[in-house]
Amino acid sequence: MKVRMRGNSIRMRLQMSEIEQLLQTGKVTESVQFLRGQNLIYSVLLDDGATTVGASFDEDEILIRVPIDAGKNWCEADEIGIEHNQVSDEQNVLKILLEKDFKCVTRREGERDMFPNPKEAHS
Repeated sequence: MKVRMRGNSIRMRLQMSEIEQLLQTGKVTESVQFLRGQNLIYSVLLDDGATTVGASFDEDEILIRVPIDAGKNWCEADEIGIEHNQVSDEQNVLKILLEKDFKCVTRREGERDMFPNPKEAHS
């Protein structure tokens, strides 16, 4: 899983095996280890209690919650992503984007387990 943050936005890209794991277990988690055991954990959770996509940060974990039906539909369909704008306060909105991770049009070493790039069909 790849995570990209910029300004008030967070984007997570999931590979095919991660989509399969999400469907089977309801959660996908990755982490980055810093010095002395400090970890930044980032996860996507299919949540049967959620009514909309939402993000939180608690105890070193960024957690994206997705309503279970919407998440399963996204995983199983050709739909590329799920997007939601989460109002943080009167002045801030967090843009949340979940995407399927596609192969680059230009091949890169070590690239595997990616979804076929839709642009390859047009080349």
